[in-house]
Amino acid sequence: MDKQFWKDFLSWLDRASAEQLREAAARADMQMSGTIDAEVSVDLRRMIRLIEEEMASRLLLPTDFRAVQDGHREI
Repeated sequence: MDKQFWKDFLSWLDRASAEQLREAAARADMQMSGTIDAEVSVDLRRMIRLIEEEMASRLLLPTDFRAVQDGHREI
């Protein structure tokens, strides 16, 4: 997967709903079990890890702190 894919993926990751994150992780996991290409498996594992990290951070961080993602954080 190329640089533009990852830029787009990370942008989507910031905007995706919790349900979209769960669905994407499940789809990536299903695809990983069906692929034999080691490079694709590595990319899918990375996607799953990033999605899980995003879900965990949303549980741990206060909602108003997420405004940092939009660049509107006031100190």
